[in-house]
Amino acid sequence: MGKTFNQAKQMFVATAYGNPAGSGAAIGTIQAKTSGDGCDLILKYLGKGGNLKSSDVIPTDKILWVTKKSAEDERMYLKKWTITLDSTVNSGAVISGENYLLKVSTANYFDLSDVNEYIKSAAVHGFAGMSASDFYKKLAVSIAKNFSREIDKPIKVFIGSTEIKPETKESSITGPASSVIIKEAEPYWKNNSFDFSRYKIDVTSNTVTVGNDEKPWATIVEANDTEYMGNGKKTIELENACFSLASDFYKYGVKTPLSPGNMVDPTKEYNYLQIHYCFIEGGTNPQKSEKDIVIVAPAPVKEGDTDGKTILNSIISALNTATGKTLVGVFD
Repeated sequence: MGKTFNQAKQMFVATAYGNPAGSGAAIGTIQAKTSGDGCDLILKYLGKGGNLKSSDVIPTDKILWVTKKSAEDERMYLKKWTITLDSTVNSGAVISGENYLLKVSTANYFDLSDVNEYIKSAAVHGFAGMSASDFYKKLAVSIAKNFSREIDKPIKVFIGSTEIKPETKESSITGPASSVIIKEAEPYWKNNSFDFSRYKIDVTSNTVTVGNDEKPWATIVEANDTEYMGNGKKTIELENACFSLASDFYKYGVKTPLSPGNMVDPTKEYNYLQIHYCFIEGGTNPQKSEKDIVIVAPAPVKEGDTDGKTILNSIISALNTATGKTLVGVFD
């Protein structure tokens, strides 16, 4: 984006490193320039619309710290839960006449708070001769059907690699089933309408009667899936916040000539570099005003894309050279 007003944080979305005022410079080109005496550093930037912008002047001796975060480190891996019959309860066999309940509770669902849970249960009634495979199929279908009315479903249900949907019939699930898998789904999000807030999901079972005891019937193993959510949505939300005065003209459904445009693509992932520095008043005034500059650069999506890490490494090298210190190491 570019320069903000009356804020403690500025943000730049960098797509290339070089002279932003040069001929043929692309939108998003950024360059770190040091003053002749080496006391100050400034970021020059070609913003959306072809407008040249700049950061605040950064006194190099007032840089307190510099941090970096890679797109890979920012990934949020989706959770999954594998549900099986507990082998210590009736030797893992279904008990005839028992009601097996599985509860899925979801917090933060469509702006519900952490303490307000959205709860749904699935049920299977055990009968004589029911196999574990048949039990898992019935349970998976019950879970999927109980989430049939939600437009944005917080979970997905699987038997093996086959997704079980609300319309799936038990008879259509081929082959034996050895477990039920519940996977966290990526939450609904819309720029400037719904914040990106991860659902908090918990999966628990009820108890069944075994002799004179009441025992939870399920073994539930929680783990990370191979699927993940990138930081693109969080990055565009930060960009929106840093629009400052112009953000009042950038609400959902409201467009004016003052409305800025996003440089962040929420479908991509971004590497972060943050410079934290301060201004200190002279004389007897003890005021210390701390500020941040955040530069984000996209991770490559396909072969041939610019690697944002190389852009940020150029800025890191300029910072380290200007200060004579290794404020932060370069990205690998």
